[in-house]
Amino acid sequence: MRKEAELWIKDSDYDLATATDLLEKKRYNYAVFLARQSVEKLLKAAHLVVLQKEIPR
Repeated sequence: MRKEAELWIKDSDYDLATATDLLEKKRYNYAVFLARQSVEKLLKAAHLVVLQKEIPR
């Protein structure tokens, strides 16, 4: 796996863990925001791995 994809996945995991913590504290708006960020980062990692192309800007 490309190093850049691994970094996106690591960032995604951090965002999802933070979203989970916020959800438990009933901070729903921020939890949803970070959950979405997490998914977007996983999609970027998938783009790098599956398509083997750079992420479009």
